[in-house]
Amino acid sequence: MNVMDVDRYGLALATSSPKAADAYRAGVDLLLSAWPGAEARFREAIAHDPGFALAHAGLARHLQSYGRIPEAKEALARAKHFMPGISKREQAHIGMLWLAIDGQAVRALEALLAHLEAHPRDALAFSLALGAFGLYGFSGRADHDAARLALCRRMARHYGEDWWFLAHFGWSHTEAGVLDSGRRVTERALALRRENAHAAHAYVHYFAEAGAGRDGERFVENWLPGYEPAGALYAHIRWHQALWRLEEGDAEAVAAIYQKVLRPSVNASPPINVISDGASLLWRMALENGAGVDWRELHEYGRNRFPGPAGHFIEWHLAMAAAGAGDEEAANRRLAALGEMPPGPVLRHACKAFRAFAAGDHGQVIALLEPMTRELARLGGSGAQRRVLVETLEAARARARAEPR
Repeated sequence: MNVMDVDRYGLALATSSPKAADAYRAGVDLLLSAWPGAEARFREAIAHDPGFALAHAGLARHLQSYGRIPEAKEALARAKHFMPGISKREQAHIGMLWLAIDGQAVRALEALLAHLEAHPRDALAFSLALGAFGLYGFSGRADHDAARLALCRRMARHYGEDWWFLAHFGWSHTEAGVLDSGRRVTERALALRRENAHAAHAYVHYFAEAGAGRDGERFVENWLPGYEPAGALYAHIRWHQALWRLEEGDAEAVAAIYQKVLRPSVNASPPINVISDGASLLWRMALENGAGVDWRELHEYGRNRFPGPAGHFIEWHLAMAAAGAGDEEAANRRLAALGEMPPGPVLRHACKAFRAFAAGDHGQVIALLEPMTRELARLGGSGAQRRVLVETLEAARARARAEPR
């Protein structure tokens, strides 16, 4: 192993090319901030040093985040090819990423927690556990918000005033209901690096959980012009803006955000965001305004992009899209194909509830969701994303009360 450089966290990099190391560091920072350009920088690092295993692994992580799984596995296979010449830390980093990309989330999380004991500043590996779509978020655990915050608290002494860590530390506080600390830590992250979409997203979630939508909109209007629409979180931040507009009864603005930003043909986000943001916004629009929502483009996107079994978070949004589009056959087919997944029974209950609501069977919606209210966190994502399930239950209760007896 010929180590010539270190990453931003002081960890050795097995490359003899200073230019490759520079490009890798830049790629990692862009990836950790959800800022456009990470793929190009990882490819630049590989061009300078084709045997740079972590550059191939960084590229794989980026590709995974965009749902480009076959490409991610190819990139990671190239990283594994060069593993004999790299450190044990780098080998473990690549191994954990392989488990995550291969869908072995439980093993990946176990390996990561052990790895962090020895290498707490391996930030790119650490990032696998964090965020709404991280290993904790998709673990199927009811306590994943508390567990993620506990991990961040343990790791805090290793990161100090690091802009990446503070963004996730703040978000973890907010999602666990510790709003005052969430706001304070997130504001510090933004002060350290404003070009950090994860910090901006964490701040948006603070406003959402605090019920301060107008303050949130003012922040978005001020921050978002500096972020390219190609950024991974651009459309999702606009989704939050649409929810605030929906709360204000501004149906025209909500429809415009969907048409101009969120619908699949114009949305550059990772596919998981395209289907989840689009489905949950259209569903909320239908709950608020009744008929008239056009589901065709989104439902077709879901059918084409996820033809086979998908992760449980995606599955309940696909169920929402099929129900909204009135495609009972597709809803039944996906429901029949659901295997055992980490959330357990709540996943099947949620999918059935969307189907029942679309059929006008409000009593069935209540029977399905009411016993599961304490289990909804198992479905993954953030509190703001899961809230659509509570809104569906509330709408079913209201409509059931209004039905003639």
